[in-house]
This record gives sequence, C-alpha cells and structure tokens, in this order.
Amino acid sequence: MEKRIKTANTILYCGKFEETVEFYRDHLKLPVNFSTDWFVEFCLSTASRLSIADEKRASIKSCRGQGVTLALEVVFERLYEVSFVVYDEDERGHG
Repeated sequence: MEKRIKTANTILYCGKFEETVEFYRDHLKLPVNFSTDWFVEFCLSTASRLSIADEKRASIKSCRGQGVTLALEVVFERLYEVSFVVYDEDERGHG
C-alpha cells in the first residue's frame, strides 16, 4: 500500500483568535477553506493549509511563539500488480 501526503496544515493556537483570523482573512486575503466558531482553516495552495484555533476552546493551548502543530492528510492507495507468463504451445507440452 502506497502512502501519499494530500495536504499539510500548520495549526496556530491563538489567545487573540478573532484578531488573528481577521489579519489572515482581511489583510492577507487568504481564502477560507473551512471554519467553525473556534477554528478557521485557510488555503495557502492546493496542498497546504494554515489554521487558526482559539486556545480557549482547544485542548492544545498557545505556546506563546514557542512552537506550532503540523498536521498531514495522508492518502493510502492500494496498488495492484498483475503478472502473467505467456507460454508458446511447445513449452506447455501441447503439441
């Protein structure tokens, strides 16, 4: 089974959630891919995302600039291999 990364997401946990979302949405004009009242995912490209999470609602709290969370969406593809052998009639004992 082959694994392929479909998207990569950097998640920032923020104490100033509304202000941070406003900055990325209104000033940088990043398109919103998904949002709830405490989490907003922005599209950076077809395969990368930047998310803002309200630390008041998340189980992970802001680390005050000391780190970030990276999330990868992985697609598992099942690859099938088919092999066969071709014999001429003499090799199979027919003829």
